[in-house]
Amino acid sequence: MPSASERPQWHRENGTAEAWIANLQKKNIDLVFATTLEPIGLNAMEHDELGFPAEIAWANAHPERFRPLFENAEVRIFAFKK
Repeated sequence: MPSASERPQWHRENGTAEAWIANLQKKNIDLVFATTLEPIGLNAMEHDELGFPAEIAWANAHPERFRPLFENAEVRIFAFKK
């Protein structure tokens, strides 16, 4: 079902950790940077209880691929192991 939010996230509706990791590899990404979502984003995107997007949970679920480099209340940075 399409998103009914003010900011549809159709490109994210069927996202998976596996597809995200494959895309990081394909694009030769070394670092992953994420911030907490702003109020409209919180209504439109899947997020954790702290307001971080789903990708942070995916990174945390794969410590063999994501090494935390920095963390505070609003930011997470990981090194991505290809």
